[in-house]
Amino acid sequence: MFYNVDEAIETLAQQFVSEIQEKGLFSSKKRTPSIGEDPQKAFEEINLERIEEEQSLEIGGEWLRKQAFDRLGLGTLFSGIGMNETQVNMALMLLTVKLIHPSSELETQRWLKESSGAMELYGEEGFSTTRYRLYQAATKLYEEKQVIENELYSLCTNLFSQGSKIVVYDLTNLYVEGRMAAREKAQVRAQHRKALRLPADRFGNSFLHIKSEQKAAKESSMDRKITERFEQRLSSLNEGLSIARRTKKITAVHESVGRLKDHYSKVAKRYNIEYEQDADKGIITKINWTRLQDKEKPAGEYFLRYLRKSLTEDQIWGLYNLTGEVEASFRCLKTDLNIRPIHHQKDQYIEPHIWLGIMAYQVVNYICQTLKQNGITHSWKVIVEKIKTQRCTLISMEARGNKRFYTKLCTRPNVEVKKIYDALAFKDRPYVRKSKVVTQL
Repeated sequence: MFYNVDEAIETLAQQFVSEIQEKGLFSSKKRTPSIGEDPQKAFEEINLERIEEEQSLEIGGEWLRKQAFDRLGLGTLFSGIGMNETQVNMALMLLTVKLIHPSSELETQRWLKESSGAMELYGEEGFSTTRYRLYQAATKLYEEKQVIENELYSLCTNLFSQGSKIVVYDLTNLYVEGRMAAREKAQVRAQHRKALRLPADRFGNSFLHIKSEQKAAKESSMDRKITERFEQRLSSLNEGLSIARRTKKITAVHESVGRLKDHYSKVAKRYNIEYEQDADKGIITKINWTRLQDKEKPAGEYFLRYLRKSLTEDQIWGLYNLTGEVEASFRCLKTDLNIRPIHHQKDQYIEPHIWLGIMAYQVVNYICQTLKQNGITHSWKVIVEKIKTQRCTLISMEARGNKRFYTKLCTRPNVEVKKIYDALAFKDRPYVRKSKVVTQL
């Protein structure tokens, strides 16, 4: 006989089973396991028809970030500013989510409970991880931002042994969701933009001529492809002039060529296009084109404009490359760490949100710079996608003697992920397996 179980009852039953497994089998470091015992034998007879995967969570990104936090000493730093153990764990999990799954505190709470293995790594449990505690952690970190920034700056400077540069750079922009008309933070953008407008003719400009073989090869390849497509379209249009029911009228042909010039504007300006026409019939009979050599420009060559005459060529080149790094930083903050748009509606939460994103970028920069020193130049987005392939799973198996085995496994990292761990000198798994056996009644 089959019974129809109420959906609400089924949902609660699944929730209770999950909590019993979480707290009783593989509980946090704050709780002693209440059910199950360690297996006494390495070999057991298992019913293959009753093997189930109970749970599967992301663990790779969380494990990578935890080891980075430990290397940077963030847990000790947070304890030093007066945070207790739970607050430290909340802060570290909040930063973990900022790095992997940037979102609101409410979504962070959901993701930690349903999709991530971070709580297991930090010894926290689902009932204690709430958005209110996450808000409190963010506020506490922001209150002590000066201490944290000074410590991180000192640590990163020592780790990479690099000189410091102060860069005055054009301000980036952020935007908020909603009107925010009465909020002071929403008015900052226009004020900053107005302050940066300076007359260009006050300064005497100098130029540095750059020749790049790599850039020349890339530009030549792109130019060749676009040229081939442009000439193919012209040839197709020219051949159609002698085919019935194809474009021939003078106005229509000129419009078609105009559209081609607009679509392939990079190469079209280097061509001289002439037409042969039959005025009596009002049609074009032939299209002729030639590429103008005097409009060609050397591939891979460009000029850098600078103002300070005292700079050497190497210094100018270094500063130019530095601007690319600054742009990459802004791109990572906006896109990968998702500090915009800002969904907070209260001023006291806006600045902590932005500052936490910038703090998370310090960790991103540490990881990416270390990987770069070891020949791995992936962007942060690519690193996150690669590391997500590592997961932890909970598997249950029925055995003889009314026993049920529960095994939690951490997947072995694939070749690409293993390279990342090795380059950072990190362990590749937080654990291999954890096993418990429960005798059923």
